[in-house]
Amino acid sequence: MKKWILILLLISMTVFTVSCNFLPLPESDPQDPDTEQNADNNGTDPNGGTNNGTTDDPNGNTTDDPNGNTTDDPNGGAMAPKAVSVTFVVDDEVLTVVNTYEGETVTTAPTPAAKPAYSWIGWFAEGANTSFDFSAPLGDSDLTLTARWSEVFLYREEEGGIVLTSYIGEESNVLLPHEMYGKTVLSFGTIFQNSAITSIDIGEGYTEIPAGAFSGCTELTNVILPATTVRLGASSFAGCAKIRKFTIPQNVIYIESGVFVDCPTMLIYCKVSRAQNGWVENWSEGAKQVNFNYDDGNLLPVHYF
Repeated sequence: MKKWILILLLISMTVFTVSCNFLPLPESDPQDPDTEQNADNNGTDPNGGTNNGTTDDPNGNTTDDPNGNTTDDPNGGAMAPKAVSVTFVVDDEVLTVVNTYEGETVTTAPTPAAKPAYSWIGWFAEGANTSFDFSAPLGDSDLTLTARWSEVFLYREEEGGIVLTSYIGEESNVLLPHEMYGKTVLSFGTIFQNSAITSIDIGEGYTEIPAGAFSGCTELTNVILPATTVRLGASSFAGCAKIRKFTIPQNVIYIESGVFVDCPTMLIYCKVSRAQNGWVENWSEGAKQVNFNYDDGNLLPVHYF
């Protein structure tokens, strides 16, 4: 009897275990904060959007989280760079305007025309003490740049004009106007003596090249005298060994001694037919050759010595 009771008990326990394996599991509570679905930040939000560290706005645009990069504009596109203009001003007049964009650079800045008696420094923004850096990206505001020069001559004032006392420029090609700084230049003396200038263009109005004016200018190769020149002072071009061609204007009445000493390669071209009475004897001493009757390339008989 006991044997059969044990057999029935074992059969009952087996049936109960099998029945439990087929029972349905309870559904998850959507409000339960412990459920896996709501704890996962990469799940789906109640509005149907995907929560991947971003929040969808009502228009369908995405606003990046604090760890993201940019915020799209309301129309769904990236913000365009702002258009800016750079205005270049010379002596209170606009030279040109460059239209570009914020963050860009001005790659081709204009160069203003040469200004007699001044040396070009650069372009300056308002209130700046240093010239503008064109390699720097532009900001989001329009910009005005003004041209600046510095005076290249020192001078003293005298009755009727000024006398130049020093050349402080760095240019080797020099333009020497007769009017500068609003005054007439009475004389430039020997400010270029023994200098490294390579070219000198003397403006109309000067009547005399002072004694020793360009002596010792061993790099000087080009000289332009004004038609108003009347006198060449003593030794005014002595030692200018690199000058190959020198033209004497028609109105030169006086040539003093030693003007062309130590100019062994110089060819002198005179716009007159012969030496004038005011030219000292051996006035061309030191030069290689003299040509008379020169008129802008047309030569008559050549005089060798």
